[in-house]
Amino acid sequence: MESGEVRVFRPFKLLAVIMSIIAFVLMIVSVAGPDWMEVSFHQGEAKSWGLWWDCFKVNGSFQMCVQTDWLFACGALVLIGLICMLVASILGCIGLCTHKRLLYVAAGAISIFSIVLQIICLIIYPVKFTEEVKDDKHNRAETQRFDLDWTYGVAWGAVCFMIGAAILFLIKVDETQEVTQQKDNTPPPYYLNYTRA
Repeated sequence: MESGEVRVFRPFKLLAVIMSIIAFVLMIVSVAGPDWMEVSFHQGEAKSWGLWWDCFKVNGSFQMCVQTDWLFACGALVLIGLICMLVASILGCIGLCTHKRLLYVAAGAISIFSIVLQIICLIIYPVKFTEEVKDDKHNRAETQRFDLDWTYGVAWGAVCFMIGAAILFLIKVDETQEVTQQKDNTPPPYYLNYTRA
């Protein structure tokens, strides 16, 4: 950069990378957390149901189970989305270093794919869980109530950050702009057209 030039940095892409990293961390918390659903039973016992558990032994005579096909499908969707978000974050970081728009577009597209996977999982999980509890007469008889728990909410928080990251990755803005400063005492061009009355 020559003397007399100022490099102006627009932080949209930096914010996109930060948001994608935050989304990635929130996705790790939601995947690892055991509290997607809290189930309360008539005996007063409550169990937290995670993304990876298909059965819980509630008491000596009752074991609550859900089918594993939709549960493992949800887990697979979240894991694929997690890997996609990691790739998007890495592409965004490389884009910050190289200032290549193609990397930002790729990161934005991968983020959108990850958003779709995560939203599908976040819709399927409570619908299928509710269906499992209501369709099985033993589950329905033993279960007092069930509520979505905090790691499910963290997963929605990750989606919000992913949407923000995708939008910021895809916004077309020149990241840097060269501005030449005037070294002499001549006023800037917009003052030259101004005349005093």
